Amino acid sequence: MIHTTLKGKRVRSKSEVIVADALSRNGIDYEYEKLLTFPDGEKVFPDFTLTKSDREIIYWEHLGMLGDYGYRRDWERKKQIYADHGITIKNGLLVTSQDELSGAISSPEIQLSIDKIKKYFNKVESPKTQNLRVFYTVFTVICVRKVLC
Repeated sequence: MIHTTLKGKRVRSKSEVIVADALSRNGIDYEYEKLLTFPDGEKVFPDFTLTKSDREIIYWEHLGMLGDYGYRRDWERKKQIYADHGITIKNGLLVTSQDELSGAISSPEIQLSIDKIKKYFNKVESPKTQNLRVFYTVFTVICVRKVLC
């Protein structure tokens, strides 16, 4: 690992630096290449594991070299392992970004993915967290109106 993110984490590619720094700027914590072991013993190392709670995890894979046959073959195998365990792009538990064949990367596309993640994490908020957020919002409104502070 030769590239360093703003938070000092080491990653394999410049594109992963861009993804990592975008996640950080958006307040999304991540672990880089954290081992994921499934109950049947299959193992993968997602590029980024995004965790809001034990029940709310999204995996992000950045696909930097899809023009390379071996890389693409390995990705298709990894994607199938995810799918076999219920982790898909369709259900929102797997996010992918990719470089263009020229090596270009699109920050706006990465931001769109991050916005979807934030929306997903807010959607699956626990009832307890929702109640606290509602209480805090109501309390803030009351304080702003100087009724109670």
